Amino acid sequence: MKYISICDGIGAAHLAFTPIGWRCQAVAEIDPQCNAVLDQHWGFENYYDILSDETKKKIVGAKPDLIIGGTPCQSFSVAGLRGGISDSRGSLIHRYVQIVQDAQPRWFVWENVPGIFSIDDGATFAEFIRSFAELGYGVGWRMLDAQYFGVPQVRRRVFVVGCFGDPDGPLEVLFDSVGVPRRTSESDKTRKENQGTVAKCIRGRGQLAHREDSDTLIVDTSRARSIYGHSEKTHTLTSKCGNGISEDCAPLIASTLTGSDGGASNGHHPLVAAAPNAVRRLTPRECERLMGLPDDYTLVLYKGKPMKDSPRYRMIGNSIAVPVLRRIGEAIEQFERKEKRK
Repeated sequence: MKYISICDGIGAAHLAFTPIGWRCQAVAEIDPQCNAVLDQHWGFENYYDILSDETKKKIVGAKPDLIIGGTPCQSFSVAGLRGGISDSRGSLIHRYVQIVQDAQPRWFVWENVPGIFSIDDGATFAEFIRSFAELGYGVGWRMLDAQYFGVPQVRRRVFVVGCFGDPDGPLEVLFDSVGVPRRTSESDKTRKENQGTVAKCIRGRGQLAHREDSDTLIVDTSRARSIYGHSEKTHTLTSKCGNGISEDCAPLIASTLTGSDGGASNGHHPLVAAAPNAVRRLTPRECERLMGLPDDYTLVLYKGKPMKDSPRYRMIGNSIAVPVLRRIGEAIEQFERKEKRK
């Protein structure tokens, strides 16, 4: 299947669709830091601006089977100013509709935050859906949570799927094929196991908790004791040995904080955890894992230097959870194969 990714970000679509054999025809992304990530991993020749006529001609001429895009969510998010379509970023949903109208792909997939439901009392979303229906698309939408697709974070996002001339396609893709299991003790167990891999496990027997409403890891230091260094007091988590606590036990420090940061900057993270019940921010690498991205995926050269953490956090946070998007792609592929067999 051939697809075009608009508002591509750092290429979650390519990570999701390449393994199932789909081919990207064009990418629309204007953020220079995102493009640096795309250059490093995918090497696309050109990046297009979805507001330009050149992009419109490129997409229409390519005759894609599918258009994927997660237009900017900041104007719809409850964490933002809620400018809606009056915000230049929010108004890009109209451009998305225009591109689908001109290119007439068999499928489209659109992703955004749940806040899209409440902007203008739902009028914006209703008009968005109505626009596709008037173009002849069967349209379905569903809020999917990334925690049920193999990544250890609660991340609810709205996915809209359209299939030209077939109202059953989106419904089967989103509701029959992309099933979301109920939260059971077994699913909780799997989620906890995945959560452990995010921090590459805290050494020893320390406890790790991930706040579901933030990007922090909380280390339970109830069994920690103070260890005095050569010149200053530090607090290092230690594992419990036998019936007591020993300074000789392995420190309970997340291994993602130890050693080098991947070699790009030859830097070292501190090897000391904070005092009891300390909270630290997730590292960019851990955030990548929460989104289903490869380790250090965003740690690329930008203007000749390793990408700084701040834009890495921003780009990762604006991306789409790869496992969710891959499952949608697989469901579309299954539906198309079934249709061909008819």
